[in-house]
Amino acid sequence: MYTLSTLSAAYARRLDGCDAGQCKSVLKKFGLAAVSVIILGKQLTAVELEEYLRLFHQHFTGLKATRKWNIPGTTYFQGTQAKKELERRLRLRVRKCRRANNDDDSESVLFRLAKSDLPEDDIVDNLLMLWAAGFEPVRITLAWILAFLGTHPEVKQLVQQEVEALATRFCADKWDSSSSDAIWEAVRSMKYTECVLYETLRMRPPATHVSFGINPRLSSYRVGEAVVPAGWRIICGWTGTFNDPRVFEAAESFRPERFEHDPSPLGFTPFGGGIRRCPGRFFVKYEILLFLFVLFQHHRPHIQATTTPTMDKPNVSPRDLLITLGP
Repeated sequence: MYTLSTLSAAYARRLDGCDAGQCKSVLKKFGLAAVSVIILGKQLTAVELEEYLRLFHQHFTGLKATRKWNIPGTTYFQGTQAKKELERRLRLRVRKCRRANNDDDSESVLFRLAKSDLPEDDIVDNLLMLWAAGFEPVRITLAWILAFLGTHPEVKQLVQQEVEALATRFCADKWDSSSSDAIWEAVRSMKYTECVLYETLRMRPPATHVSFGINPRLSSYRVGEAVVPAGWRIICGWTGTFNDPRVFEAAESFRPERFEHDPSPLGFTPFGGGIRRCPGRFFVKYEILLFLFVLFQHHRPHIQATTTPTMDKPNVSPRDLLITLGP
C-alpha cells in the first residue's frame, strides 16, 4: 500500500494543468503502473511502461476488430500478436519465479500463483486477464469522477473535507503518511468518497453489458417464462437498470448520497454478478480511492468540466476537462 501511495502521489502531481486528453494519458499510465505493482510485484520503468501500453493498446484494438481476419497487416492480427507477446513475457516471469529457491514472502499475484499447483497456461491466462482489466477501467472511472467533481463543486467540497479529516486522524504529516497501515485505515474509512465512486460507476460504467452463451449441447434453457434455444447468446445490458427511475430515484441526477444505503443487489452490478463477478473489483475500488485520497490530501484541486457525462457513448473519457492543483 505504501508503494502504491507513493506512486499515486507522483501521478497526482502530473495532473496539474492537464486538459482532458492529457488527463487521460496520465491516468492510463497510473492505472497500468499501479496494477503492475500488484500483479508483477515491481514498478515498471518508463520504457517498460510505454512498451506495455503499446502492446495492450494493440491487444484491445484487435479485440474490437469487426473482421476477425488473422492475416498479417490486419488490426486483428496485430492484436493477436500483441497478446502472444504479453503471454510470452508473463510465461517467462512465471518460470523464473518457479525456479527461484527462496521463501520470499512476496505479496504479488504472480508470486502466489507461480508457487501454486495451477498449470502454467492457467496462471498466464489469469494474470493477463487481471492485468488487462486492472488499468483501463481505473482510468475511465477516475476521469469521470474528476469530471463529476468539476460539475458538482458541493460534492468535491465534501470529498475534500472527508480526506482532510481522515488525513489528520490517521497520517501524522501531510507529506508523510507514516505507514501502510495508516494509509489503509484512512482509505477504508472514505465512506462518502466511496459513494461518489459508486454513483460514477452507475452513471458512467466502464463496461455496459455482459454476454454469455447457452451450451449448444443443451436443447434449450428456460429463464422464467422465456425459452432460450441452444447455441444462442444472451446479452445483459445493465445501463438501462442503472438509469431506471424505478430502481434509482431521480436516476438522471448525480447523487452520491443514494449509496449511503446498500442498493438492490440486482439493481447495481458494475462488476457483474454471480460466480463470474469481477475478481479484481476490490483492487480497482481501493486503487481509485487511494488515488483520490492522495490527490486531496496533498492538494486542493480546481476542476473545470463543462460537459455533463451522458450514456450514449460508453467507454469515452470526458472531452472538456481542466485540472489545476492548489497547495
